[in-house]
Amino acid sequence: GMAYAKKVNKPVLLDFTGHGCENCRKMEDYVWSDKEVLNILKNDLVLISLYVDEKKELPESEKYVSKQTGKEIETVGNKWSDFQITRYQTNTQPQYLI
Repeated sequence: GMAYAKKVNKPVLLDFTGHGCENCRKMEDYVWSDKEVLNILKNDLVLISLYVDEKKELPESEKYVSKQTGKEIETVGNKWSDFQITRYQTNTQPQYLI
């Protein structure tokens, strides 16, 4: 997503979300579906959704222990959650960053 955004010269909207995040679905259903908002999302930004509850296991070479929390990072969701905590000092969903 980052490489594509650079290629097309558009800002990135990072979407920290979750498969089981009810508030995330409400935002998508009631805010993102608004015609003006949807137009911006489709045409002016590159949306990158990072699912903090994704259960897919990371390859062994990508597993690590978080320096911030001390937790073992073993899944894709763990990785995005740790990235959110480490980089932005928050762990709430939804969270949107440009």
